[in-house]
Amino acid sequence: MGLDGSVPGFSSPSSHSALVLTIEYDNDSVFGVSFISIDYSMEMSSAVYKNWVFTGQSLPTNLIKRGLAVDDHTSPHGLRLVIKDYPYVVDGLEIWDAIKTWVQEYVNLYYSNDKAVEKDTKLQAWWKEVMEKVPLWRLYPKPSNSKQKIAPRTKNQRV
Repeated sequence: MGLDGSVPGFSSPSSHSALVLTIEYDNDSVFGVSFISIDYSMEMSSAVYKNWVFTGQSLPTNLIKRGLAVDDHTSPHGLRLVIKDYPYVVDGLEIWDAIKTWVQEYVNLYYSNDKAVEKDTKLQAWWKEVMEKVPLWRLYPKPSNSKQKIAPRTKNQRV
């Protein structure tokens, strides 16, 4: 599989991100006159981009950071919600868990153990291509060749 659009979910976001990184920004360009100050805008974006961490972007982690939930391993989703009737949070966590369960089941269907992940040459080649050809992806954590990293099994692990 290549990054030519044959990998659903990765072709558009990554190619758009790569394109944005190659655009020339100057004060006379369309981008330069569209912002209040392109210099300050680029400086702020660079600071945020530099400190951005992929693993901190999950919904459960985001809710904890924003004070909308606290870790509670006895509660559904491994979180106790601060606002119990906040529909976005409740629905979002249901969707989060459904996707996580689907990914776990899918990974378990194809990989019986960590060795199987390591031996999957297509998966390893795909990740190598992503890391080499898409600049934004270099900010992501180095992958582990384990099923647990691909699809964490416990409800309290945040990927």
